[in-house]
Amino acid sequence: PPAASATVAAPAAGSAPALATASAASTIAPDAAVEMAAATVPAADATPAAFAAVVPRSVPAVEVVGEGLGVPLAGDACIGFRLAQRLWDQRLQAATRSRASASSEQWELLVENCDAHANAITELMKDVGSLKSELSRQKGELKGCVNSLVQLDRRSGEQTERLIKEQHEKMVEGLDGVDKKHRAELACLESHLVGLLSAAAGREQDALASHIDECVARCEEELRFEFRGERERHAAQLEELRIELRGVNVRHAASVEELRSELCSDRGRHAARVEDVHQRSQTLEAAVQEHAV
Repeated sequence: PPAASATVAAPAAGSAPALATASAASTIAPDAAVEMAAATVPAADATPAAFAAVVPRSVPAVEVVGEGLGVPLAGDACIGFRLAQRLWDQRLQAATRSRASASSEQWELLVENCDAHANAITELMKDVGSLKSELSRQKGELKGCVNSLVQLDRRSGEQTERLIKEQHEKMVEGLDGVDKKHRAELACLESHLVGLLSAAAGREQDALASHIDECVARCEEELRFEFRGERERHAAQLEELRIELRGVNVRHAASVEELRSELCSDRGRHAARVEDVHQRSQTLEAAVQEHAV
């Protein structure tokens, strides 16, 4: 077949693809190719590219031009576009019918719900009217109860005040008698307590005096024993001091004797030195006289 060119518009978003007009020289594939493409491509993937991939390439190439998209395809793609357009139209009609039926069903359900709500509101209004009448009746009963309670409160207050006065008078009389009785008992207890305190004080003084006497006797005995021991220790110390004093006197006498002997020897040496010095001075005087002559 002779070569020919055709322009096919690409499918817009949300609508079926529009197939542009082709030249009269274009050759359409047989029905067997269309049936084979419909059987090969699933309904979910029915797109022009999918049909173009399975249709036999016996028609010259055409060009699909969309919104800024140009894809060169085989000439057999025209059959795919037509088949996809037909399938998409059928699917769109079925979806439109299903949406219309669903909308009508939803509208019927909405009308039924509105009727049910209207009936319920009517019943509620009836109940509200009955409740209002019952509320007015109960308000009247409550007013009567309030009046009765006010009267009862006033009577109970008067009776309470009267009972309080009577009980107060009885309590005052009872408290006076109890006060007198307690004062008498307190006087008796005070006298008894004074006697007990005096007896206890006497016993404590006697016990304290005996304890003091015992302590004094014990202290005297301890002091005598300690004084006796101190006297013995003092005598021993005096004896030791006497012995030490005798040794000191002996050592002092020996030291004095040594000092005397040393003093005598020192005097002899001093006299010898004086004599020696005197002789030297005489010798020097003689030498001086000789030198002067």
